[in-house]
Amino acid sequence: MARYYYYYTNNDNKFIGLVDIMNKTSQVNNENFTYVELGKEEYNKLKLLMSKRGVIWLDEDRNLKIRDRFTKYDKETGTWVPDVEAQKADERQTLINQAQTELNDWEKNGNGYLYKEPTELQQPTVTDYISSLKNIVSGIDIISTELPKKPDFMNQLQEPQECIVAFIDLLGFKKIVQQSSNHNTILKLLHSFKSMSEYSLKTDASKEGDTKSPFLHPMITVFSDNIVISYPIEVGTYDSILHDLLNRILQIAQQALENDFLIRGGVAKGFLYHKNGVAFGDALVKAYELESEHAIYPRVLISQEIISDYEKSSEFQRRLELLDKGNSQLIQKRLKEELYTIDTDGQYVLNYIYYLVLFSRMSDSTKFHLYNGKIITNIESFLKKKKLKELSKWQWIKYYFDKSYEISKIFWPNAY
Repeated sequence: MARYYYYYTNNDNKFIGLVDIMNKTSQVNNENFTYVELGKEEYNKLKLLMSKRGVIWLDEDRNLKIRDRFTKYDKETGTWVPDVEAQKADERQTLINQAQTELNDWEKNGNGYLYKEPTELQQPTVTDYISSLKNIVSGIDIISTELPKKPDFMNQLQEPQECIVAFIDLLGFKKIVQQSSNHNTILKLLHSFKSMSEYSLKTDASKEGDTKSPFLHPMITVFSDNIVISYPIEVGTYDSILHDLLNRILQIAQQALENDFLIRGGVAKGFLYHKNGVAFGDALVKAYELESEHAIYPRVLISQEIISDYEKSSEFQRRLELLDKGNSQLIQKRLKEELYTIDTDGQYVLNYIYYLVLFSRMSDSTKFHLYNGKIITNIESFLKKKKLKELSKWQWIKYYFDKSYEISKIFWPNAY
């Protein structure tokens, strides 16, 4: 049967605490402390008071005294009076601890990057929320003794927007994951694709007198071996969106090739909801169908609808005007193929391979040799293993890699 005590030090009569003891012989006989037995009801009352900020001590006659934690001794009156500053300091520290716990939880669960995403959520946005937590933890701008309101994603969903959407598949990625023992390298690669949403590229909208934003900042979601990139049409012109998309897909293709896999994709137009890692809509379905049913090889197809709209745009018309100013047929062809080419099956293909070759020649010849070497090595490997499906994809990329090299030498003869 349990027995209940309060105990204090023998040398200075300082109250130590409350304790319930099943076997009193060992602990109660400790020569450093004096134990005073309590009734169970009295013990429970004292324990409750201590949990509610009560402070217990002994007076000179060793009698138990109780006061509120947030009080201070007033020498003039000889009484304990409220200590408002101590109470505020305690409330602040409690708030800081709660904010730090919440911040750690976001980071520990892999959600810390969310606040970097562009968002159109109503207040508070993820950015506001994380910033508020950081301010609290740093002791800055603590106005309220409550945590900031967490963004309610489910109640702040917006209607789908008309978008240009790219669906990219990383070819050969699954086998690399299965064979790789270093998953950190793979995760680092996927996070690098995701981090492309953290920067924006300046467009020429401001030069055109366009009312649309001169900066593009697409939404990007990465899941397994797939990447979704979307641009609301209202934020940019067709020309600026397609050029931005070409640049980002080029970066994905470069990193993919350096890690021995290829990319394939589709680009379509339609309505899409794309926020906080969630993407759905007919635009995504159409982009996926282009990639899975029509692309076949490591190419990124563009829908006929986007090409038609682009060729009706003022940007494309300005390009046509340039072509009429006495340029040679070769230059006219190069200008037309700046963004896309028409393949042998009549499909419109985003021209990322040409720029992969061109930029590797212009900036660093070691990159050119690396890309070419990777392609040749994989062709030889799949040929030896008689894996004809994989072989055909690497042979296709080799053909267009060499073709792009010959074309780039015409326009940039001094590059490697």
